[in-house]
Amino acid sequence: MKKIFLFGLVLLSQLCFAQYNDEFLYAAYMKKDMQIWQEYIDQTDWKTINTPEKLRLINYEYGFVANCIQLKQEDAQTYLEQFHAHLEDVYKANQISEARYYMYLSSVYAYDFMLHPGKLLSSGVRSYKSIKKAYKLAPKDPIVLTLKANVDFYAPPALGGNKESALKDFILAKQLLEQQGDYEHLWNYAALRLCIAQCYEKTGNKQKAIEECRNILQVMPEFSYIKDEYLPHLLNSNK
Repeated sequence: MKKIFLFGLVLLSQLCFAQYNDEFLYAAYMKKDMQIWQEYIDQTDWKTINTPEKLRLINYEYGFVANCIQLKQEDAQTYLEQFHAHLEDVYKANQISEARYYMYLSSVYAYDFMLHPGKLLSSGVRSYKSIKKAYKLAPKDPIVLTLKANVDFYAPPALGGNKESALKDFILAKQLLEQQGDYEHLWNYAALRLCIAQCYEKTGNKQKAIEECRNILQVMPEFSYIKDEYLPHLLNSNK
């Protein structure tokens, strides 16, 4: 009876991954339907999935927690703690590279700071140190480089923040991902393209930001945030 129960759990997990494949989750991201991501995260049984599936889940948790914080969801802290626990689990099992571990750890500290602004000198500084360590280990990993650029973009100058440097790293990360050719239905790539446009805006080049948004919509016409909100904002503020 126990074997049948365990088999049922594995089967349910496999069905979950078949339903929530990358194409499906990417489409949800394009439509800002993060409820789909939440369902995927909630329905996945961590104990029954293999290592690649764990790393995949962690990457979605990484994006989902940021969305929870942005929307000020009450359960943001809970999802952050789960994300952190999963990250430590794969690290202790030697199932994740050192660079990716410190990259995700940097985001854990950054999210903690965002939820608790008083932790600037603890979580804020740890986030910066962790991403610098990840970058030193893997300077050509586009996902690591993207988070480094994000930290540089948002960090105050006193902590090493630099928007011009961030823009260069965002653009390099995009080039590296495209060279690898493995970015179809990758939400990180879509988010990276948006970051480039936003970085152009924040460094005083709205026209470049507008051009970047239009370029994005040529290949991602379903990117609802850019189409319905961000590009109209840029066009209205540029009049």
